Amino acid sequence: MPPLARAARVLDPDMGVLEKLATAWSGIEGRDTWIRGSDCDNMATVKCDADGHVVSIDTTGSLIGASIPEGMSALERLTVLAVRSSGLKGSLPAALFSLPNLKHLVLSGNQLSGSIPSTVGEAERLQTLFLSDNQLSGSLPSSMGSLSALRHLILSNNGLSGSIPESLSNLQKLEYMGMDNNQINGSIPENLGNLQKLTYLQGL
Repeated sequence: MPPLARAARVLDPDMGVLEKLATAWSGIEGRDTWIRGSDCDNMATVKCDADGHVVSIDTTGSLIGASIPEGMSALERLTVLAVRSSGLKGSLPAALFSLPNLKHLVLSGNQLSGSIPSTVGEAERLQTLFLSDNQLSGSLPSSMGSLSALRHLILSNNGLSGSIPESLSNLQKLEYMGMDNNQINGSIPENLGNLQKLTYLQGL
């Protein structure tokens, strides 16, 4: 039997981001295992690929008053960022959506505020965007219509306002869309009804 492959160690650039997160998010689950030189398999709430790049951060904890630090864009192979019900404050960094491999962004149940940045449209591989139960405001950027891979869009229980951009009719893979308990107004784009995979629509 051939020897088992050794678990990859987190590469230095990615480890630098984890260290920054561990400092900023002192109450996050698993941070005490994010130690430079450790194998990724020994790090709780973090997953890596075979080369040592961080591909997933899926955690929760008590982050009252903490925000999403700059520098997340260094995690070039990150596919999952999920931090639920943890008390995160501040705005959504525009650079967060420039992560080229991001597929699932789950930040529900925090205290995030401000508007959804127009750079959201740069996340071309994004399939899941859960930002419900925050304090987001402003209108939905028309650039969201560029999220051609998006399947699940849940923005319920915020303070979002304005009308639904016509560009959302371009989201041909969209299956779930939740907009309830916002201040959305105006008419619903007629072409939204032509999204053949859309099976769940609430709040419009």
